[in-house]
Parts: sequence; C-alpha cells; structure tokens
Amino acid sequence: DLQSYNSLLHCLMRKKEVALGTEWLQRMLDTGVAADEVSFHAVLRSNLAVGQFAEAEEWLKKMIAFQVTPGRLEYNELIEHYSKLGNVEKAYFLLTLMKATPPSLPDAVTFQHLITAANDENLVDKLLSEMRSVALSPDVITYTSLVQNCASQGAIEQASRWLERMVADTLQPNVLAFNVLIASCARQSERSEKPDKVSGLLAAEQWLERLCNSKCRPDVMSYMPLLSGYARCGAPEKVLEYLKKMLNSSVEPDQKTWLVCSQVNEGEHIPGNSTAKAIQELIDLR
Repeated sequence: DLQSYNSLLHCLMRKKEVALGTEWLQRMLDTGVAADEVSFHAVLRSNLAVGQFAEAEEWLKKMIAFQVTPGRLEYNELIEHYSKLGNVEKAYFLLTLMKATPPSLPDAVTFQHLITAANDENLVDKLLSEMRSVALSPDVITYTSLVQNCASQGAIEQASRWLERMVADTLQPNVLAFNVLIASCARQSERSEKPDKVSGLLAAEQWLERLCNSKCRPDVMSYMPLLSGYARCGAPEKVLEYLKKMLNSSVEPDQKTWLVCSQVNEGEHIPGNSTAKAIQELIDLR
C-alpha cells in the first residue's frame, strides 16, 4: 500500500540510492498506487542531494501532472541551480510554474536567486515588480546584490543607480554597498591613463564621503582602495590625508593597510620628504 511504498522510498532516500528510489516510484505509478507528496518528495530530494538537477526537474513536473504540489524548498533549489549556471530563462520558467501551483508561492530567497543572475535591467525591474505583486518588498540585501553584480561587470553608473533606487525605496544602504562602489571607482583608475588616472579615485572619494555622512560606519575596506590607489599614483599627501581620516573615524588599520602605507615611504614613487616622513611617524606610533 501507499505507506509501505513511502517507507521504502524514504529509506532509499536516506541511503542516497537514487536509481532504486526512482525505479520504485515509477513501479508504484505503473501499478496504479496513488503517489502522494511524501512519495514524490523522497525521489525529488534524492536527486537534488546528488546534484541530478535535470532528473529532479522532471520529477517536479511529474508531481504537478499528478496534481501533487512541489514544495518551495525544491523549487528554490532548482531555481538557484539554474541561476548559478546563468540559465535565467529556465530559472524564470520555474518561478512562473511555482506561482501557478500554490500554496508553494515564491519567497524572498526565490527572487534573490533570479535577481542575482539577471544581467538585464528590464528583467530586474520586472522581477522587483513581481516581488511586490506577491506582497514581498525588495530589501537591502536585494539592492546590494544588484550593486555588486553591476560593479563586478564594470557598470559603475548602473551600480550607482541601484544604490539610488535603494535610497528612493526608503532603505538605508549598508557599508558593503558603499564599499563596492568605492572599490569599483578606485579600480577604474588602475585601467586609466594619466591625466584620467585620478578621476576614478576622485569618484571613490565622493562615495566614501557619502558613506561617512550616512548612518553607516566605514570600515577598513572603505579606506583601503583610496590608500592603495593613491600609493600607486605616487601621491603621498593623499595617502597621509586618508590615513588620518581613517584614524580619526576610529577605524583601526589592519596589517595590509600599514604595509601599503610603508611602501609609500619605501617605493620608487616617493623621494624622502616631509609627507613620507609623516606617514612613517604614524606607522611608528602604531
């Protein structure tokens, strides 16, 4: 009977006997025993546990065909898998299927997987709209992931827009969102030729100032891109300026910070001068 089959399927799931579990569930269906949620979930979870996502997806579709509703957890694991593969179309199809088979409606995690994978701004807007349609609101994590995604692709203006959208949504950006923009702007200066080499650092300065004027507290990673960037540019006075700002904001430099500052004093960019000596004095004091 059903209970006997489910006990067997559960045992096979625990032993990760995926092939045997699949065989017994199929035999169960072929003999006309009405499989229930427990039956399908045992085989579906077994496939997910060993990374057989295509097989898991097929069993998810069979569940729906037999009018058994898959759980949110199973949907989310498949959506996460296809999102990480960059197969946003398949992930979005599963989201659509999930919305069509209540009560397992999407949650914030479901949308987070898709939003993280989406490279198209129009698709992201659509996903944010769909979130709101199911009474979910994008949060700081949602927007910060968008800032990170855009910045990682070098789309700094787009990343900046997402931070502004976060603020417009009456959300306070966290230090990570600011740090991503500071670091991305500073990295731009590495790829630029003079006289544009400092322009990225100037943009990074503006983001750091905005961070300091917000409710967030800067950390080491807030200052490090400017310290290392100006050190590379041979601008010891700027290194000294941001080292002092860092100390004045009660952010304790780490070992890497002191190493960057000490290299300013020793590097070929800087002859012995009063600025370099001032940096060395701060190092000695610490």
